[in-house]
Amino acid sequence: MRQKPAKEEENSSLISDKDKKIQEVKTQISLLQYELINLLSEKEEQEGTTKIPLEIFSSELGALEALVKYLRENLGLEYKLIKKISGRSIGALGKTYSSAASKQKYEFLIKIPNFNIDIDILFAQKFTVLENLVLHLKDKSGMRFSQIAKMLNRDPRTIWTVYTRAKKKK
Repeated sequence: MRQKPAKEEENSSLISDKDKKIQEVKTQISLLQYELINLLSEKEEQEGTTKIPLEIFSSELGALEALVKYLRENLGLEYKLIKKISGRSIGALGKTYSSAASKQKYEFLIKIPNFNIDIDILFAQKFTVLENLVLHLKDKSGMRFSQIAKMLNRDPRTIWTVYTRAKKKK
């Protein structure tokens, strides 16, 4: 049986130490994420609801895809909680997230949110996420279709169509 040279043992010891340090850092990051989620939850409880930055809807993703991806990756919510908030099945949420993750590999980078919207508004059951968003921005915030379109990076005709279809559903 061949005996390991001292240099090989030293290298494997260094690798082992590096692996341990990496694991310690991962644990610390997990704890920090957990603390951040708790702080966000406490803040949202005080404010009453979760706020979603409108910036996420201006990507190449659909409105529901963007919302589920943001909730999973940026806020670290589990499917069970998203299901409770949205009323959608875990399977549908999983497929939506998978589709979004394949289209956009990175999480949303929200610098300074210009405009936030309550999550409760986005998940009203009668309408799609985009319909709820457009209805709220048009009716409650008094924005013009062109302003909404620019904010959401969509064509103004699309916004008008979404709005009129949602109005017919009412």
